[in-house]
Amino acid sequence: MIIEKLIRGATAVIQLQGQFDHSTSQKFQSAIRDVFDNKSMNEIEVDLGGVDYIDSSACGMLLFLGNKAGQSGKTVALVGARGAVKNVLKIMNFERLFAIR
Repeated sequence: MIIEKLIRGATAVIQLQGQFDHSTSQKFQSAIRDVFDNKSMNEIEVDLGGVDYIDSSACGMLLFLGNKAGQSGKTVALVGARGAVKNVLKIMNFERLFAIR
């Protein structure tokens, strides 16, 4: 898994590439920790366009991110999901919890 962070105004963009699964939890948690430490960020955009596989533990990490963001007054958007990843997000009803673009 490759994780890159970008800043666009008050939006932190976390770009993911590869397989998003249990083995990437430490890297993902580290990336989002940096975003929450930055008080000027009010939106977190998780770019899933480069993700070709997502498992239940990754969905759990996204849920954790959403909960933590809500507690911090930040919003989360999931963008660029395609194929099987998009189907998993739909099955999990993530459109009820996140903005999906």
